[in-house]
Amino acid sequence: MREKEKEKELILEGKHALQIQAKKQRALRVTARAFHEPAFRYLGETLLIWDLRAYMSNAKWRDDAIRKSRRYVESQLYLQSYPKSFKRKQFDMDVPPHETTGGRKKKFKRVMDQLYRKSLK
Repeated sequence: MREKEKEKELILEGKHALQIQAKKQRALRVTARAFHEPAFRYLGETLLIWDLRAYMSNAKWRDDAIRKSRRYVESQLYLQSYPKSFKRKQFDMDVPPHETTGGRKKKFKRVMDQLYRKSLK
């Protein structure tokens, strides 16, 4: 009985553990009109600004993004912007495509073979 009475008093005073936790959670929420974007949603401790799944599920947006990305990578602007280390791997034309995959041993043998061939020239 005493425990129930104490719990009732805590609830009436607003000091119950669940009430304190709820108050903290309410304090974290995004207030109305804090952002101009109506699609912002509060999810726990994160704010969802842009959903990749929703974007990629729209075929028109996805195809447009892929097309623009390919065009950018092939443009001169991309070549000027990024250093050579960021560019796609340039595969050696002497190596057939089926030999480019494999483990470390195959790669080591392939590199040693290329270096040997260069030294003979």
